[in-house]
Amino acid sequence: MTSAEWPVYQVFERPAPERPLRAAGSVHAVDSDMALQNAWAVYGRRPTAVGLWVVPRDRVLMKSKEELAGFSPRLEAGTDREQTYCVFRRSGAKVVYEQATSVLATNAEQAMARAVEQLA
Repeated sequence: MTSAEWPVYQVFERPAPERPLRAAGSVHAVDSDMALQNAWAVYGRRPTAVGLWVVPRDRVLMKSKEELAGFSPRLEAGTDREQTYCVFRRSGAKVVYEQATSVLATNAEQAMARAVEQLA
């Protein structure tokens, strides 16, 4: 497997203990352990990074403002139990995505719908 075939992981950093997570960038890795090591090598050098999360990019549901305008969740079967989904939104004039809230949902589409209701 070459690095061009490695999956992409989104990296989220916590700049200080009392601050919300924010999107930092992405890394390529063969698995989540390697992704976390790569994330620390690239993003952990920042003096403000006190914590990092890595998430496979295909597990991140993203919608633009325009896409949200016509968004209606698919009625797909999720799990029987609700899970916590972290919700990020653009903050400020800079393109910084910070954690806005968390929602409980049985699938990502339902989580997005609940987040839109909650943050609208």
